Amino acid sequence: MFGILTGTLPNTSLEAIDHEKAHMYYVHRTLSQLSEPEIRRRLETYTSFMFVRHPLERMVSGYRDKLGPNSTHRFRRIHAVEIMGHPKSDKARLNKSETLRSSRHSNNLPTITFDRFAAWVVAAGPFDLNKGEPMEGPQNEHWRPMTDMCHPCTIPYTVLGRTATLDEDARLVLRTANITSVKFPEGYRSATPGVTESLVNTVTSDGLRGVLRHYLQDLFLFGYRPQEVFQNTTARDIVQTMYEELLAEAQHDVGSEDLEAEKVSDK
Repeated sequence: MFGILTGTLPNTSLEAIDHEKAHMYYVHRTLSQLSEPEIRRRLETYTSFMFVRHPLERMVSGYRDKLGPNSTHRFRRIHAVEIMGHPKSDKARLNKSETLRSSRHSNNLPTITFDRFAAWVVAAGPFDLNKGEPMEGPQNEHWRPMTDMCHPCTIPYTVLGRTATLDEDARLVLRTANITSVKFPEGYRSATPGVTESLVNTVTSDGLRGVLRHYLQDLFLFGYRPQEVFQNTTARDIVQTMYEELLAEAQHDVGSEDLEAEKVSDK
């Protein structure tokens, strides 16, 4: 849509835009390409918005597309050994870098299971921009928490949308920005919600707690509940309890930090 509105993708219908082309760097101009005054002007005067998917669905979608058993994406060739260990072959006797290099063009890559993928993502911890961490691997944009990428507590977005109400929220964005030249295409439905529960069920209880903690801010800030992806009543109850415990834990930690800050200021 941006490509059409800016003229980067002229004479193209939204439905006809190629998936790969839409992600090319030259299609969208980013804030990092602008001067600080221009960045500030846009943030203060432009209609801004962000859309957020249910964190568990988003994690599953990224896994299926980039690393799952049917994926042919380069991520699988690059990270399969890192996530699952050495392939079951003579390459297991090589050191890790040699194994990774020789496996990139091999059909003998280990299958990346969702539970190991989830553990890999969670083990990386929160993204720290100040540390200059690479935005690849477990910190990749396809599964990194949205609060780490779009900073909704810092940037005053005009509209915060959810993919659960995508059609309605997209129309709101266009109306708010007074855009009438394009219409958001309706009717697309992802297949990911249908497989999310089965894949998340492969994660251990401790592993799932780690996943929920990893995406806790996304779940809380954008009104998603982890139990929404479960049909099984028992699983819904267990996950809901787990989520409430993590929220209480986070609120306690925030309260403790505020108390410590008050002590420091009193000194």
